[in-house]
Amino acid sequence: MSKVALFIFFLLMSLQVFFHPGFSESSKKFFSPLKNQKYIALGFNDTISDSLWIHYLQNLWDCTLESTCKKTWGYQVLDEVTDLSPHFFDFYFKGALMLNTISKDEVGAGKIYEKGIEYFPKNWNILYYGATHFAHELKQPKKAGPLYIEASKYGAPAWTKTLGNRLLKGQ
Repeated sequence: MSKVALFIFFLLMSLQVFFHPGFSESSKKFFSPLKNQKYIALGFNDTISDSLWIHYLQNLWDCTLESTCKKTWGYQVLDEVTDLSPHFFDFYFKGALMLNTISKDEVGAGKIYEKGIEYFPKNWNILYYGATHFAHELKQPKKAGPLYIEASKYGAPAWTKTLGNRLLKGQ
């Protein structure tokens, strides 16, 4: 049974590359994953998300150098990875950070931080980094303020509460 499931998994992965709309030989490694793979994963959600994560890590730097890659490619991969395996912290924390710094997709990184904060509401690291992203990259201090305050409740340095309050007051 497991051999059949693995065969179907690899078949679906290859089909999504070769029959994806807009497929060309030059854009083969920057394919966007199919949406809602969690419904066809046959219990291999973590395996598929791990393979997409490795694909993301291997090609993110190339994506910034080649014109065949769209700016939202990294976001599309991370969005699907976090749908497949929503409780794996590094997808949100490190993935959004790389998305913001390497491929300069600030909006996509903000969406990944929002998903991460939804799944890890008491983790001060994701709250703090998300707040910093919203404050500095997206220029949304009203959204960042409450996140800094929440981060201070769960282990962030004490000054983050003051920073959050100042952002809310507009100082």
